Amino acid sequence: MACFTFNNGATKNALADFLIGIPSAVTQDAPVTGYTNSWYTALFAQDDFRIHPRLTLNLGLRWDVQTAPTDPYNRVVNYSPGFKSTVNASAPVGAKFYGDPNVERGGIPTSFTHFSPRAGFAWDPNGDGKTSVRGAIGVFYGSISGNEWNTMTNFQPFSTRLTFSNINQKTNAAWSAVGCFVG
Repeated sequence: MACFTFNNGATKNALADFLIGIPSAVTQDAPVTGYTNSWYTALFAQDDFRIHPRLTLNLGLRWDVQTAPTDPYNRVVNYSPGFKSTVNASAPVGAKFYGDPNVERGGIPTSFTHFSPRAGFAWDPNGDGKTSVRGAIGVFYGSISGNEWNTMTNFQPFSTRLTFSNINQKTNAAWSAVGCFVG
């Protein structure tokens, strides 16, 4: 990923710097590709129970399992202040790797206890089938998708983010990209 910043460097006007393509800073991530693997599955069971001619209960249970992304090179890293890794002795203090005590391969343990009960009702107040009152309640677990895992950051110290600032010399006018690009 590369990010270009324009902030009044060359022309004293950020918009003008942008228009002529002279950034004041560039941030570049090291070219580390994340080969992450994870899976998500859910099971759901529901049944309806007519407990009165005008009242039906809907009862259900959902079970969700989502694993944290793992990397075939075990580059997922956690942080714990003051901890010194036994797996990677040259790592900075605080970095925890798979194989260190209490560190899962994906960084966090997988929970197999996400059971979500659901309950609902349908009531026909007049008994004529023309009006219904409905309600429901449930427990829900959301899944985490791709970018929220922040894979590049998890791969420290294997990936690096470099920032080059004060590059707004007119000789750098060849810079013409704008914004952040991943690729």
